[in-house]
Amino acid sequence: MGVKPDKHVEKVNELLLSDGGGWDAEKLNEMFYQADVEDILKIPVGRAGSEDYVAWNYTKNGVFSVRSAYHLKRQLKAAAAGTASSSLNVSEHQGWLSLWSANVPGKVKVHAWRLAKNALAVGEELRRRKIKEGVKCIVCNREESILHRFWTCAHSVHVWEDIRGRTGLGLQAPPGDCRSPRELQYWLLNLFGRMAEQDLAMYLMALYHMWLARNDARNEPMIESPESIARRVVVLTEEWRSLKTPAAVTRNQAEEHWLPPKPGWHKVNSDGALSKKDNHGGGGVIVRDHHGAHVACACHFFPHVDDPERAELLAARRAVLLAKEVGTSKLVLEMDCAGAVSKLNNREVDRSAQGPVVEDIKLLLGEFEDSSVIHVPLGLECFKLAWGKGYHMVHYWHVVKNAPKWKLRYAAYLVSIKNGGAGVAVAVNGKEEAPGQNAIPYRARGHKATKAGLKREASAVALSDTPHEMMTETKEAMAKRDKKRRHEKEATAATFVELTK
Repeated sequence: MGVKPDKHVEKVNELLLSDGGGWDAEKLNEMFYQADVEDILKIPVGRAGSEDYVAWNYTKNGVFSVRSAYHLKRQLKAAAAGTASSSLNVSEHQGWLSLWSANVPGKVKVHAWRLAKNALAVGEELRRRKIKEGVKCIVCNREESILHRFWTCAHSVHVWEDIRGRTGLGLQAPPGDCRSPRELQYWLLNLFGRMAEQDLAMYLMALYHMWLARNDARNEPMIESPESIARRVVVLTEEWRSLKTPAAVTRNQAEEHWLPPKPGWHKVNSDGALSKKDNHGGGGVIVRDHHGAHVACACHFFPHVDDPERAELLAARRAVLLAKEVGTSKLVLEMDCAGAVSKLNNREVDRSAQGPVVEDIKLLLGEFEDSSVIHVPLGLECFKLAWGKGYHMVHYWHVVKNAPKWKLRYAAYLVSIKNGGAGVAVAVNGKEEAPGQNAIPYRARGHKATKAGLKREASAVALSDTPHEMMTETKEAMAKRDKKRRHEKEATAATFVELTK
């Protein structure tokens, strides 16, 4: 991480918003480079006024260990000697995780790993290591580098174009300023971490079969045509996916039902979701009383989230805040993330990367007359039972944030807040509201809106009047997706039959 040459910063609080509740994105972009800004925005920030604590950044739980100090010493020694180090930023780590979890054969993953590590026997690398001179590109007789072999050679360009034409996937190529092996590795890992599962599988298979075609051409008069390579990549990717897609598991256990809390208590269920493609998350929250009656609900969009546990914790914090807004005195918080529940029930200070959010939730829970946090194996079942069969509330944040009205109103809200206003109306009840009207979050009768409450509701929408409409839209979208997949499988099967004739 590095500060721009003409900038200077001494304390972290200089980079926070005026209320101390989050990072100031504008200041970060002024002070740091883009790659560093993305990593900083993913660091959770506690509430304003929360106490600081000392944490060790080289273990998951934030507690010092001799083993972690030993590995840190080795990394520093390797960096001083100019050799490779295993220190990674968040995006690169996510890229490696995506690579090793991709739905492709193991040999394809190993090939991509070797490509990212600059360990393929291309002509440039053979010459640099003084192994063999004069290994040129088979197609154009130019110097063969990894960048040339897989992306800039005319043969490779035609392979990618043919795959795009057959699948419609937006497969990217490295930017023009990506020249060194380190820059290429950084770009590849960031790409792997952002790509959807289907796109990543197709991309990795294409890289592998282009390399096979290159090696086979060493003993052949000419290299295999781009059309043939692209056709084989598409067919084999679809075939592997059909073979390795896990079948639905039939549950023999008795179906779990939502259990009401004790009289005088409220139960709030929360669930978080994560989008690996754009490193954003979201969560759904519902509050019910001891009769099982609906009290309040909301969904949230969480930007710059790349960890599933953090999405769960942010959803839990929103659940506790919503329970406070409706006047709850005794609260039961139910979650399906065992790790988050364990952190919240631990009385010691949480020094992990999620520590600020965990401690914030603990402080909020302490403000209730009584509270408890419990784990439920199937958190989504609570939302299905609350809103009807097949109702997945955890997916609503994605629907809401992509709705045109929501985008316009949320953008206007942020502008008005930035300019010191109270904010324009957000359609929290699914109906059109008058422009310029203050945003009114969903709350119990008699509870007034506060300025802090309005800001918290800026990225939320209450679903009390719109669940069935959104459920219908979700079902229609899923039906279209299933129809498209069915047509793709039929086309793939027809292509495979033609190839085997």
